Amino acid sequence: MGARKIVGIVFIIVGVTALVVFLLADILGYGQPGFGIRQIIGTSAGAAAVVVGLVFLVIKK
Repeated sequence: MGARKIVGIVFIIVGVTALVVFLLADILGYGQPGFGIRQIIGTSAGAAAVVVGLVFLVIKK
């Protein structure tokens, strides 16, 4: 398994974890009720990490 593939998988795992944690923050009891700015930033960062991970997996060099 190449280094790019490992990095891609790590980015995807971290991104999906961030997405789940930030999207379910209210249910898990973190923060204030409602979808706040921290949840927006965290969700966006998680989604970006997933996209970067997918790019690492798909692009071949």
